[in-house]
Amino acid sequence: MNPTTQRLQGTLAVAAVLAFLVGVPTILVKAGMTPWTTDWGTVWDRLSLPDNGTLLVTLLGLVAWAGWAYLTVGLIADLFGRVQGARVPRVRGFGLSQGVARRVIDVAALAFAAVPTLTAFGAPAQATAPAVVASLDPTPVPTTVPAPVPASVATSSAPAAAAATTASYTVRRGDSLWRIAEQQLGDPHRWTEIHELNRALLGDQPDLIAAGTVLQLPAPAAVAPAGDYIVEPGDTLSQIAKDELGDPNAYPQIVEASKSIIQPGGQHLTDPNLIYPGWTLDVTPDVATSATAAPATVVEPAATPTPPDTARKSPATAPTPPAETSPSVQEPRPDTPTAPLVSTEARRLYEASPDASQTASDDPEGRPSWLVPALIGPGTILAAGLFLTVRSRRRNGLRHRVPGQVPGPLPTEIADVAETVRITGQPNSASLRTVHLALTSLAAAYLDPCAYPPVHAVDVTDTHVRVHLLDPTDLPSPWVGSGTTWRAPLDADFPDLGIVPPYPMLVSVGQADDGALWLLNLEQITDTSVSGDIDAVQAFGRNVATELAVSPWSRTVQVDVIGFAPELDGFGPGRITHHADDAEVQDLAARVEGERSAEDWDPEILRAVIVDTHDCRASAARLSDAIRAHASRPGVVCLRLGETPSGTGLEVVSGRLRYAALDLDVTAVGLPAQEAAAVTALVHHAQLTPTTSAPARTGLTDTTGAIIGTLTLPRPATNEPAPGTLLPEPAERYADGAAVTVDDVAVLAPVIPDKVASDVLDADPNLDRDLAMWKRGKDCPWPTVTILGEVGLRGHGPDAEVASRRGHYAELATYLWLHPKGATSAKLAEAFGCSLARVRADMTHLRTHFGKRHVPKGPARNDPAYADWPGYHLVDVLVDRDLFDRLRARAQARGATDGADAGIHDLITALDLVHGQPLTDDRPGNAWHWYYTEVSYDRYDAAGIVDVALTVQAHALARPEPDTALARRVLEIALTASPYSEEAWQALANVADAEGNHAEADQLRSDNRRDRGDDEAPLDPPVRTRQIAARRRKATPGPRTRN
Repeated sequence: MNPTTQRLQGTLAVAAVLAFLVGVPTILVKAGMTPWTTDWGTVWDRLSLPDNGTLLVTLLGLVAWAGWAYLTVGLIADLFGRVQGARVPRVRGFGLSQGVARRVIDVAALAFAAVPTLTAFGAPAQATAPAVVASLDPTPVPTTVPAPVPASVATSSAPAAAAATTASYTVRRGDSLWRIAEQQLGDPHRWTEIHELNRALLGDQPDLIAAGTVLQLPAPAAVAPAGDYIVEPGDTLSQIAKDELGDPNAYPQIVEASKSIIQPGGQHLTDPNLIYPGWTLDVTPDVATSATAAPATVVEPAATPTPPDTARKSPATAPTPPAETSPSVQEPRPDTPTAPLVSTEARRLYEASPDASQTASDDPEGRPSWLVPALIGPGTILAAGLFLTVRSRRRNGLRHRVPGQVPGPLPTEIADVAETVRITGQPNSASLRTVHLALTSLAAAYLDPCAYPPVHAVDVTDTHVRVHLLDPTDLPSPWVGSGTTWRAPLDADFPDLGIVPPYPMLVSVGQADDGALWLLNLEQITDTSVSGDIDAVQAFGRNVATELAVSPWSRTVQVDVIGFAPELDGFGPGRITHHADDAEVQDLAARVEGERSAEDWDPEILRAVIVDTHDCRASAARLSDAIRAHASRPGVVCLRLGETPSGTGLEVVSGRLRYAALDLDVTAVGLPAQEAAAVTALVHHAQLTPTTSAPARTGLTDTTGAIIGTLTLPRPATNEPAPGTLLPEPAERYADGAAVTVDDVAVLAPVIPDKVASDVLDADPNLDRDLAMWKRGKDCPWPTVTILGEVGLRGHGPDAEVASRRGHYAELATYLWLHPKGATSAKLAEAFGCSLARVRADMTHLRTHFGKRHVPKGPARNDPAYADWPGYHLVDVLVDRDLFDRLRARAQARGATDGADAGIHDLITALDLVHGQPLTDDRPGNAWHWYYTEVSYDRYDAAGIVDVALTVQAHALARPEPDTALARRVLEIALTASPYSEEAWQALANVADAEGNHAEADQLRSDNRRDRGDDEAPLDPPVRTRQIAARRRKATPGPRTRN
């Protein structure tokens, strides 16, 4: 629709309004329809006489005047509100009138709307931002002078800039573009900007928009920043204070902090009892402190962006500094691939930090306070290696878990690094292994290590791994290239050859501006000196040492740190050893000098020595000279930290690493001392993996669904029956036939007192009803959430937003399920690392998808139920994990009241709910962060599933006719949920023995010892496993027939 047509429609609408307001009364008066001149006494008499038309005309006139008055009230109310710049008052009983008036006046407003000047395609988005905000806040805002931006850069960054300057808005019933612009942008005349942004959706009919349509709005006022809240119809300040701050009496803080915010129409909040939809309120916790006026700030040209406190009130931000001043946050060029080892979320979090080597802190630019900067961006390879190491050690440690126990909680001091490793390392661990196999494939065609291609460096992009050789060499397929540069696709089928890694001294050194991660082969660097800022140089050295200790291709390398980094000494013997003096350096130098003429290209022991040369410069230089003079491969590298710049070594300055031999200039890796200590503690803790009893979740059950141990009674002697339990036969009978010990039986099937059993059953009278509804699948009338496998949810509401983000909304629903007492917006924002506005939007989508009854909205302040409002919560939503826990508790109770078979049936039903590893979710970023850290719920899921399976298999194999099929089925379910469970693997091997498949049983036991995701030698079996094996040998002496 062109501007002329818009103005014509607006003019016609104005004429229609005037004609109605003036013309209708004029016509009625001219027609003699004037009720105020009628003698109403005669009207009553005429009702009893034949009508000659006079009575009908009188009644029609009365109806016409009433209709005119009804619509006029709506028009006047709407016009009054708009002229005052305030919310249009709602007149009870005049909803239809005001709805018609709103639409007519919206169209009439087109006659007075100015048509904006459009920005040329490809122009930088920030060029128009200051003008948008100038009218929103009279407080002076420091500005910066932008550096000139080359045209090519501006053009290539336009799509990203455009995406960053728009936000979504879902059209509500009764909305118009004029109204949306007025409430969301503070200026109704900006409706044309909304139309231009959504022309592909609206075409030339901006006045025809349907409820539910998702529009893109200019971002500055479309979505409130973190800490801001957009008032909705029906809101009160005390309700907002309760939802956002957890205390309804905190509303004066909101009033005080929001007084300076200019609201739509130029108004300010002055009366706590008068707020209007569309207004922006400051609901930052402790706003009384944050609202204190800050001293004026003088900003010099080319300074950093606007401080976050100012930026919150004024959404415009200063132009990004030129790349030369902040290379670590430069966006990759669209035509340059980004590294697969840096997930999108990790890259965003890293680039939000001005200095990735600093310790994590609350970051106003979006980086979570718990994130460890050294393990994202350039440190991604270290994070991936740590994830593989911690996972392997934790799996090995969990082999010692016994039934009834769960992994112990993480110490507080390592929680942040553990979460960073999970979020950054887990999604990149597969890519790291691919790089490992790709490099190993280089050695496949060569029998002699001295003929291995001389790899100098490696860089990894999103699609390829590329090697840089010292000398021109032809590489085998799938490598392509020529001379000294070759590359291979990361999706190539690289076989696991099982050979010794050919480049064990390969370490990451940084990340290029195009996103590629760079690694250097320390054995091929002539000058291994590292100069520059001493703190950054030492952080670089710590990163190299730690990565060599966890990299999949460096398992044969022993690392020595000399004169610095004592915090790394706890990694374990043979991995990293700290030395306070240079005695070890001198011994190594003497050894290398003595072997100078040896022609051993495959040394058995490899050593990486990283030396702070402040107190041992001479010994470090001696070792380096001996290495260079060696005739073949000494198996030792010496990285000398704190040297004088040589022009040929490595240099770390201002967060950048430079290496002249390759013309390399990248953002340097770096592991500060505090983070190195946390990483060491994490690896050490993973090796121990302590276990503990599952904590209580309710007054009757623990977090695995079992009845709390203190409420149960001990079983009788091991050779006596235990009636009233899930396993009523003597414990020794189960130990003879199944892979359990008598201690296991005591924990898995304790005696449940009658009173406790009755309390458990009385507390859950609707379990059978809920199960029946769950089994209806998509026809279930209640919403459902699945987390015992691939996460998901199902509702019946028409919400496309949920359909495209099921993992996120399943996570949100799970949080609410685990917080049945309710959760405020502030708590949800903290748990999910998002803004309060985002929380409210997400809850609206979830409510739409599940139904209003299932996700109740808070009552109004004058509602008697207001005082008892708990916050966001779920009502009648089925969660598979909840059903599992309830079934396990009821099974134990029914064992005491209805017999073991009834209880075992409940356990089998619970296991049928499991369809994979709990929380299988491929979303990147910090998904489920709260689940892993708040109470570490993840530690209980798999443990409970395995214990239930062990109980069922013990029951099945102790029958007069052992039910090996049932035992195998439930154990395979357990291994689906917990693939590295020692108890489940041993139990499955026992089932194979019971079936006569002894060869399979032996293979299962052997594979379980070996297949832990690492290259270590098979581990000794835990004490419990040895006890079961000894009992099995005693029960079946002599040789077995292998099938």
